[in-house]
Amino acid sequence: MLLALAWNFAVLASIQLTIRLIRAFSLLDTLLAAAALTPPFLAIALLYAGWLSARLAWFPLTMLAMGLCGYLVAGWLLRVRRLRGRIATAIGTAVLASPWPVFMLVQAG
Repeated sequence: MLLALAWNFAVLASIQLTIRLIRAFSLLDTLLAAAALTPPFLAIALLYAGWLSARLAWFPLTMLAMGLCGYLVAGWLLRVRRLRGRIATAIGTAVLASPWPVFMLVQAG
């Protein structure tokens, strides 16, 4: 769980630094947002590994779910005001914070 939290923090920090000015970056807000994003990430990863059998055909569904979570976190916790910033956060979260480790481990095993 700590590794997932660290990964989500890195994802949100990189996205936030990309779409906002460096002066607008808040370590505490990013940490809180990562803490809020980690439970859905773990739930989606467990759902993907167990119920969906980690099949590539279902992976876009996990990306969509993580993108929605990223959009909500951007608006509520990171206070990204502009729609394009929230959409960029959603896309970045969908691509970077989807359960890639689960997919890679199941496919390799």
